[in-house]
Amino acid sequence: MTAALLGSMCGFTAEAVEFGGVVGVGYDFGGDVMASGLYEDGSEWELKANQGPQLKVGGVMVTGLFETQLTIAYKSSGIKHGAESPITLDLVPIELMEFYRAGNFRIGLGVMYLNNPKLVIDIPTVNQNTYQFESVVGNVAEIGWVLDEEPVSFGFRYTSASFKEKLPNAEAIKGNSVGVFVEYFF
Repeated sequence: MTAALLGSMCGFTAEAVEFGGVVGVGYDFGGDVMASGLYEDGSEWELKANQGPQLKVGGVMVTGLFETQLTIAYKSSGIKHGAESPITLDLVPIELMEFYRAGNFRIGLGVMYLNNPKLVIDIPTVNQNTYQFESVVGNVAEIGWVLDEEPVSFGFRYTSASFKEKLPNAEAIKGNSVGVFVEYFF
């Protein structure tokens, strides 16, 4: 009661707070090459940092025109060698985003955290190599459009992140990427 009275004296009004969930799928393109090589037929392959499909789930808190979204995702990219995928980069991004929503338009900024990414190369003719990277903190920007009749959003995103192997004097590999996504709110 005191907070409401103080807020009304200062010109603030209480906004209703709503909580919900979100699931989404997307695909990110880009990033520097983390690994490359040749297939047996002589053609080249490349695995890029922070590129690949992703599936995410999380929660959303809506206050007026603002939405706070916390999600955890699974992102995987790999290169097939024969019938197997022996070169893989699996990531588990945790993202905290703040969105402004006006009508159907949604724009947001936030941060992403990746705990100790790992690149695994397991080609039968070569010994298995595992490359450990330092934990990553990056930035995310999204712009989207929410459908009128359905709680579905389509949009684009930009991620800025750098991967650095856990070795002395290792150079950073840029994982900057652009992506497309669809999210469902419930």
